[in-house]
Parts: sequence; structure tokens; C-alpha cells
Amino acid sequence: MKNIALAFSGGGFRAAAFSLGTLSYLDHIPYLDQPLLEQVKFIGSTSGGSITNLMYTAGLCADEPFNIIYKKIFCAMEGEKLLGRVFEILNDNQLWQKRKDKSINLINAFSMAYDEANMLGGKTFGELSENIKYTHLDEITVNATEFTNGISFRFQSQHGNPSFPKGRVGNNYINFKRDQLEVAGLMKLSDLLACSSCFPGGFEPFLFPEDFTHKELNTNVLLRAMQYKNNPFNPPQKEEEQEKTTRFFLMDGGIADNQAIESVLLANKRRQKNNRPTFDLIIATDVTSYFMDGFDLPEDDDLAGSGNTGISPLFIKRALFVAGCFFLVLVALYFTPYWRDWMYLPVIPVALSLGVWLYLSIHFAAAGKKAKRDNDTWLIVLLKYGGYFTRLKMNVLKFMIMARLKSVLLLANDIYLKQIRRHYYNMVYRDPDLSGLFISNAIYDLSLVKQKASADKDLVQVMGFDSLNDAEDNQIPAPSTALKKVAERARLVPTTLWFDLNNPDQQLRETIIATGQFTTCYNLLKYLIRLEKISKASPMGEALPFGEDLTALKNTMAADWKKFNEDPYFMLPVITQVNPC
Repeated sequence: MKNIALAFSGGGFRAAAFSLGTLSYLDHIPYLDQPLLEQVKFIGSTSGGSITNLMYTAGLCADEPFNIIYKKIFCAMEGEKLLGRVFEILNDNQLWQKRKDKSINLINAFSMAYDEANMLGGKTFGELSENIKYTHLDEITVNATEFTNGISFRFQSQHGNPSFPKGRVGNNYINFKRDQLEVAGLMKLSDLLACSSCFPGGFEPFLFPEDFTHKELNTNVLLRAMQYKNNPFNPPQKEEEQEKTTRFFLMDGGIADNQAIESVLLANKRRQKNNRPTFDLIIATDVTSYFMDGFDLPEDDDLAGSGNTGISPLFIKRALFVAGCFFLVLVALYFTPYWRDWMYLPVIPVALSLGVWLYLSIHFAAAGKKAKRDNDTWLIVLLKYGGYFTRLKMNVLKFMIMARLKSVLLLANDIYLKQIRRHYYNMVYRDPDLSGLFISNAIYDLSLVKQKASADKDLVQVMGFDSLNDAEDNQIPAPSTALKKVAERARLVPTTLWFDLNNPDQQLRETIIATGQFTTCYNLLKYLIRLEKISKASPMGEALPFGEDLTALKNTMAADWKKFNEDPYFMLPVITQVNPC
């Protein structure tokens, strides 16, 4: 256990807090006369997990002790403090003047909030890459998803040692030139975090190069530093679009790999290829799961009645037209003896109605011409048949829209992500070279719902997880009811960048961190028991020696597991009780 890799999944503050719990437990456990955390050589992350990854690594590079780093990350997740600061920034014109090229939107407001002293403090990617060699880490990777080719875009630290294998800053199609990595180093860590956690639906895409610019880095420098390779599967571009290829959009890294597992596997391959020590343990710290709520149609009491009630968009359009005609009548009456002073009152509303009607008519006419000119088959069909939707009643149309939105959100934020998650876990567990050194450290592992699921033998066989009741031949005492309740509360926390606004006294942050601590203890203890069993079965323990250091480590974790069962919060530092943030 001298070359450990960590993968921090996405999942907002829940992911950041659970990852912090993992780090704090590894820092708590002694191994070879120092914290086990000192054996971690690589951290890959996406979305919410990147908050912990970047803040921890930035603190390490500034030579800060773990308790100070812990406090900074802990305090950064206080209630809705971050959210409140974001909206203050969004409405502060003076701050936007300092980053003139940035688009004024929500994701850039988050980026500027991340850049402040209480989080990343203006630090750059180059500062981290240069100073990481003085820490226990070899490298880190922060993952985003690039929207030109639909694949991961990785910000991979460039180790100061020239012989150390370096991954691209980018991907196979879009990346920084090797001789221009100093330009990549000028990017702010806050911008890397913003595009890594820029989930669809909640945020706008993060634009390269404009959204990465600041006082010391402009668009021209960024553009010259990039190189582009044509993706043969992309459709051929029109001449007027070729100049746009130097601009691309980034969004949440979880779209392509929400567990950040692939970045760990690629780092391991680089080490193997360059004759560097490969990872002997990979811990995937994950707050997502295969559990989900099924789809239900949106509730709409109006639909229980007649479908012929209510008004339709077509009725509204005709009403606007009639109002517009009334405006023209009023204008004509103004020049006749029939004009009366009260007629001034309807002039403004009917004039607005006419303006709206004219705008819609001109807009749709222009859209029709554009559709024919560009041979846009989707727009042609929409304009041809869209009129049928305008004849539906508003309650029916609203129901159709809400049902589609709900299904799309379920597909994008749940079903799709679970399929990607299953793909990466299957890839690891089916590889005999990886499965023996891989630990899935999931927030639900010790929850009530997982305990219930583990009692179903058929489900256990289908899903491929171990029953908690017979974990490693009953060598680990079953989790206590108190511990399982804490894990269940942590599992149910939604994916947000704030904690529950209605119940601020629930201490959700502390609950998730504690769950990260005792779940890491449990899964590492399972791993060591399995390792010891394999070692004893091998000839004279030569294949996998299990010496005194690992025995001491196992005994320490067993003692901790007993304490966790008595008090799941026993390891939380004093600052989480006093909360001096």
C-alpha cells in the first residue's frame, strides 16, 4: 500500500464532503510511521469531487498541515454561503469589469466565487503543477467534458520532474501543445473547478478561451497554445464554420465519467509504460449508486376533467391579432369626431398586443426561410406541424412539456449516469490485473437500503455486491443500527452546491463526512482481510506478503470500526462541533 490512487466522484457538496471524509480517515490511520494518506500518489476527480481534490492539493502545495486544509474545505461547504456569494457576484458590475472577456452568467459567477480567499485564493494551475513535486502526490487530474467531440477533457498536473510520465492537458482531439504548457499553467484553478462541475440544466457551458481569461492571460495567448486534430466521425464543416473550431465548450466531467475512474486507469498505464511503480491500491470514492426512483407522470388535477376545457396558444395568438386590429381602429378614430378621452386607456395594451403579434409573425416567417436555406429538416418539420400543438388546450400542452422535461432529466441525471457508472465498474472488475487492487467506496455501502438489498440473495447475485451480513467470513462485526441510520441520511442528501436550507440544524455536512470516514474504514478493512487471506493461500506468502505493517494497520482499523459502531461521529475533529467558520 505504497502507491495509492483515489478517484473522487461527482455529486455536488455531498461528493465533496464524502471525499473529505475519506481523506481525513486516511490521514488518521498510521502506516509506516506516518499517516496512510502520505501513500496516496494520485487523485482524479470530477464535478463536486474536484472541490476537495483542488482545495486539498492547493493546500498541500502551500505547505499547509492537514487540519488547516480540512477546516478550509469544511467551511467552504457551510450551508448556502457559497450560493449567496455567487448571486452577489452575479450582480456586481465592478467585479465583471476585472474579467471582461468572461460571459456574465451563473457558472462564471461560481468560478469567481471559487477564486476567492476562502476557497482557491487566486491560485493557478501552474503553481499547483510546479509545487506538487514537494508533496506526497505525484499528480492529480480534474475532469471536464468537451462538447465538440463529446469526450473527457482532462486538466492533468505537469510534474516538475522531466522524466515523470505526463498526461495531456485536454484530450486526443483538442489539447495544449507540449511546448505551450506554461500557458495552461496560467489558468486559474477556480476555472478548472467551474468547468469540471458545470452540470447541464443547472449551468451554461464553459467557453474556451474567453471564460479562462484574466489579467495575465488573454484569448490570443490561449488560442495559440492549443492544437486541434480532426475527428473523422464529425460531419464536414462549412467554410464559414471552420474559424469557430478554435472555440469550444466544456461542461461537467461527470457527463463522460462521473467516477473519474478512467483518469486513474490512464495514469496507471502511463506509469507502466514508463517503468514507474504502478498503483497497488485504487479507491473509488463514490456518492452515486445503482438505486433510483422510477418515472412517474407529473401530477395535473386539470387533466382529470375534460380535455376540451381551457384555452389554447392558437386562441392567444388570435386574441393578439384581434387586439392589434382594435389598435388600428383606435388610431383611425383619433382623427374623427367619434374620439373620446377614455379611449386613451386601451391604447398601450392593444399596441403591445399588436407588437407581440407582429414579432411572432415575422420571427416564424424568418425561421421558415432559414430552414429552407439551410435544409434544416428538424426545423422544417417543426414549422410545418407545430401549428397542431397550438390547437391543444394549455393544460394538455403543459402536461406534455412537463412529462418530457421530467423524462429527459431522469435520463440525463440518473439512467445515463448509472449506465456509464456500470460500464467503468464492469471494466475494472473484469480485468484480473485491476480487480484485486480496486476498492469501491460508496456512500450507500452501509446504508439501510443497502442492508435491505443485501438480504435479497437473488439481487445480490444480479448486482454483484457482497452481503454485509457475511462480509469476509464474518470477520467484520455487522454495522450498528446507529451507524446505518447515519449512512442512510448521508445517502439521501440531494446533489446540490448548498446544504438543506429548511433544516440548517441537521448537520448534513458532518453526517456525510462521518459516513466517508467509517465507510472508508469498513472497505479498507475488508480489503486487508481479503489480502491477508490471499497471502496465506499463496506459497510461503511470496506472491502477496502480508507483514507486520499490514497486520498493525488491520488491527488499528478493526479497533476504529468498533468505535464507529458505538459512535459514528467519534472521529469528527473538534472544529466540526464548534464550527468556527
